[in-house]
Amino acid sequence: MPDKPADTTVARQVEFAVCRLTSLSALPPLADLFLSRLNDYQLTPSTLIELIETEPAYMTKLFSLMYQQTLIGKGDFYTINSVLEKLPLRLIRDALLSVNVYSASESNPERLEFREQLVRHSIAVGCCAEQIAEIALPHTAPALAYSAGLLHDLGKFALDETMPRSFIRIVEQAKTEGVCICDVERTNFGIDHTILGKRLARRWHLPEEIALAAWLHHSNTAGVYESMPEAKIASVVQLADIIARQCDIARSGSYDSPALPPEIIDMLGMSNTQLGRILQNLPDAVAQKTEFSAFVSKGSIINNSDAARTTAVRLAEENTQLSEQNRRLQIDSNSVKFITEFLSKVAPADETIEVAEVFVSLWQKFYQTGLVCLYLIPEKKSQTLEAVIVEDRSKVRASLLTVPNGVLTVPKSIAKDFEIFDVYDSLDWLFKQLDVNFELSRTIALPLFSGPKVIAMLVFELRHPTRKSLLLDRFKSVALTAGTVLGIAAVSRKQQDYAEKFANFAAPQSTGQKNADIWASTKRSNSAIVRDKTLEALAEMAAGAAHELNNPLSVIAGRAQLLADSEDDEQKKKILVQIQNNAHQISQMAEDLLSFAEPRKPKLRKVNVGWLIEQAVKSAAGKLKLKTSNITIEVAEGIKDVVVDSAQIVTAIDNIICNSFESYVRKAGPINVIALMSESNGYICITVSDLGCGMDAESVRKAVFPFFSAKPAGRKRGMGLAIAERLIQLNGGSLIISSKPAEGTIVTIHLPCVG
Repeated sequence: MPDKPADTTVARQVEFAVCRLTSLSALPPLADLFLSRLNDYQLTPSTLIELIETEPAYMTKLFSLMYQQTLIGKGDFYTINSVLEKLPLRLIRDALLSVNVYSASESNPERLEFREQLVRHSIAVGCCAEQIAEIALPHTAPALAYSAGLLHDLGKFALDETMPRSFIRIVEQAKTEGVCICDVERTNFGIDHTILGKRLARRWHLPEEIALAAWLHHSNTAGVYESMPEAKIASVVQLADIIARQCDIARSGSYDSPALPPEIIDMLGMSNTQLGRILQNLPDAVAQKTEFSAFVSKGSIINNSDAARTTAVRLAEENTQLSEQNRRLQIDSNSVKFITEFLSKVAPADETIEVAEVFVSLWQKFYQTGLVCLYLIPEKKSQTLEAVIVEDRSKVRASLLTVPNGVLTVPKSIAKDFEIFDVYDSLDWLFKQLDVNFELSRTIALPLFSGPKVIAMLVFELRHPTRKSLLLDRFKSVALTAGTVLGIAAVSRKQQDYAEKFANFAAPQSTGQKNADIWASTKRSNSAIVRDKTLEALAEMAAGAAHELNNPLSVIAGRAQLLADSEDDEQKKKILVQIQNNAHQISQMAEDLLSFAEPRKPKLRKVNVGWLIEQAVKSAAGKLKLKTSNITIEVAEGIKDVVVDSAQIVTAIDNIICNSFESYVRKAGPINVIALMSESNGYICITVSDLGCGMDAESVRKAVFPFFSAKPAGRKRGMGLAIAERLIQLNGGSLIISSKPAEGTIVTIHLPCVG
């Protein structure tokens, strides 16, 4: 085993392998029980519940099925019994049939035994989390806490299936050293099971609370609760994991001995008496949960033949394909036209209210309704919300509304379900503030969901009475698309706010000369702290951006591509291609952040300075598409070679030269690049100077902050100098900027040279 952390290449390889999984595999005895009950026509709802609640593979498959059937966010969907009432038994049966059986042979019983131990530990955490939630979070669905506990080690199951030999060695090392398995995973893989579990949970569309529990159950969840209230379930799971390990019910692969965290206990309002009762009752609860399936198989292997399993999987896949084809055939062609026109008229840069204006106008046009009003649900509790109203196709306007105290903007009856409802008595506050008169007897409303949350409410008049069941089929796909696009616009705005707050966080604040003196005197010691905190915050923000943006954007890009491929109208096809390209550009923004926060480790070697500069100039000219440029290069005779990562330093100098070119309004230069031996022994000095627009003192101070740019709207992302400074510092160098408005800018780089 290596003694130092693995590099990012290993981490990416591990993540790539894990994220190729489409589902977990079920333990042989549970798969055997499922198939035998199925063959004997004894597969009852109660048997299904028992199977799903004791096998993480079946639980994840059920959540994925719920997402495919758009049940996420509908009612008490965490209770499996309620899911069985909403979905046909055939769909659930076929989904579970498609789950593979865990592959272990009679010659390797230890691996199967550890898998059983890991599943049993997960059941214990689920039982414990459910008991804690019944006391501390009775209104947050204890069933959700059980599911989060059962799936908290999702990353371990994935590692066990994708790289079993390496994972077993990881477990043995953790046991030998008596440490948490996360530490050993990060040392060997460069990534741990918590991060992998979070990414798999989101890839498989599990509820966000489960993704957070998989991610944070080894972290300080109490510390992030105030800024991330949805992590409270993760706190419950973290406490449950520690209690289950103290009860020594089964092995989990971690061999440290964490104490009960008092900050989480206080946050959840748990008493010592309650904790003691849970500790005492947990072994019996686990035994009761696993008793029906003769869970401990002691190395038994499933008896059914490979042919039977292959046939079952094939039949399940065929049934699933037939169901999907049947569902697509029922999509209303008018809805497809609506979605195509809607997507072609919105742009990635549009504000949420602008997207809403486009949508309500098209809604009235396509469905020939009367008055239409859409109001956006504020993310935080607020008495002010935005709304758009359309009276006819030529009159769409925005408005601000006030929500009276104690009034729900989303009626409870549809807060978690896509339903159409009459507006009598439920939206009086809305109609009193609108300066148009809805005919209430013909007015209905429906929610627009973005994931599990209602992001907007749509209120409109029907010109002709129609049964609600028919309206649901007619409006559902359009409403889901609109909710998704509105959600993307809201997330995009949130990411902009994060970037602005991040820039403020990174900048040192000064009030008066006294504070300026204090800053100057402590600058050297505090700069490292600020840098560490900045990068840590950026890494989290970048990860959040990548996951929050890339998943919905990939949906938009994919749908736009499908529509473009089938579109004969060249103008519409061009618009759809623009949507796809812009979605990819937004995804690239998140990738730029990740590249800045987690660059690869430099590969240092001796490099000629003149060659570095020439390569950077060529790269910048190609990037800016310059046929000719006014740039001079001077390299002092006898200058020493530098010891750097040539690719990273070429990128850094390239970014600086591009910035210099962009400082000119209508011409390409002049720019001077000079390389000399520095007065500081052991360094060479490279200066890049221009006579462009220059910067004031405040702009110079912020120039290397991510996303900062003095340019007006429509500018580039403002990452060039930030990435340049980051790469130069990683290579043991430094970067200094001096500039004056209308006089130009000088960027000075110091790089370590050969001794």
